[in-house]
Amino acid sequence: GAIFMTSQEKEHWRDVKSYMRVEKFKEENALELLKKVTKQEVSNDMQKLLEALDCFPFLVNQVAHYIFAKNCMIADYLQLFDFKKDEEVQSDGRYEEKFSKVWKKTFEKLKQENPLALEWLKVCAFLHPDSIPIDWIEGWVKEQRVENPAKERIQILAVLNRYALIRERDPQSKSISLHRLLQESLQSQVENQSDFLLNVYQFIRKHSKEFDSKNGNHKWVPHTEKILSIIEKNESTVEVIEQEVYRHLGTVYKNIGDY
Repeated sequence: GAIFMTSQEKEHWRDVKSYMRVEKFKEENALELLKKVTKQEVSNDMQKLLEALDCFPFLVNQVAHYIFAKNCMIADYLQLFDFKKDEEVQSDGRYEEKFSKVWKKTFEKLKQENPLALEWLKVCAFLHPDSIPIDWIEGWVKEQRVENPAKERIQILAVLNRYALIRERDPQSKSISLHRLLQESLQSQVENQSDFLLNVYQFIRKHSKEFDSKNGNHKWVPHTEKILSIIEKNESTVEVIEQEVYRHLGTVYKNIGDY
């Protein structure tokens, strides 16, 4: 078998031959994806949309699921946006402006349809993107004083899946994942990041049964490491979080022999 890794940073690969850039779809492949997901026939509007999205795979997939989730016509979707032809891909190969526009509209609709789902997604923006425990959703929902947390958890998963904002991993892992670019977009929407980060950290401590244990699989570790990486980039973050994170991670690393 083979293992594929994705990253925005080319420096992770020492040899230029060891990585492959994600290129644009061929138009016929992009049309096939749009038709399959939206359940709509190929049309001039569909071709206009692909031209606006520059046939970038992740954008095409995201927009297609949005259109299907809202049961709207592609012509109606085109009217929602002001994609400019001069919005070309940046030198590092990223479509940040287009991503921002696509997700902004998705977030607006999600807030109308299920505000809690959007708030939970913001929490996920500060967690490790590849291994977020599903049972944490219900724990978080309970803190929002929802009448039926179990039912709300199901609804949150359903709507986030419908908009293709998350991916449920295999049943054994009982976890979800989301794209790192989506995390960056969500983080930029959080006004007081220091307080929000503190709340996320406290949530991890509260809902990780093995947080203060010397043994166990420590599923919380990658999420705490994620918080630490954000702290190091955010000079305004209160120092008390950083001190606690270092202390708990240091204990775990020592016990499992990392150093």
